[in-house]
Amino acid sequence: IGVGIGDLKSAAEITYATKFPERVDRVKMPHNQFIYVAMFSGLLGLLVFCIAIGYPLTKRATYHHFLYLAVTIIFISSFISEYTLETQLGATAFSFFSMLALRLKEFDKVY
Repeated sequence: IGVGIGDLKSAAEITYATKFPERVDRVKMPHNQFIYVAMFSGLLGLLVFCIAIGYPLTKRATYHHFLYLAVTIIFISSFISEYTLETQLGATAFSFFSMLALRLKEFDKVY
């Protein structure tokens, strides 16, 4: 079980103080969305997060809609290098482009 989103910074500071006392002045947060999620919600939360992000890619209908597939893959690759969903801009961009791609997918069914 993770430390919780509110205690993430203090948990990182405690870990730095005990394991890296020479670097206490330069505490860094996780560099990756997956590590960030695992840190605040534990391995079970990471499993749920990975299923929630990866499930749409397993649906056969997704392969026919290039825009949705492209947006999802772009954001998953972004999750590897930064904690995208933990910033306001990242969460907004992910929500906006995912919903736009899903909405355009619905227009393909109608027209």
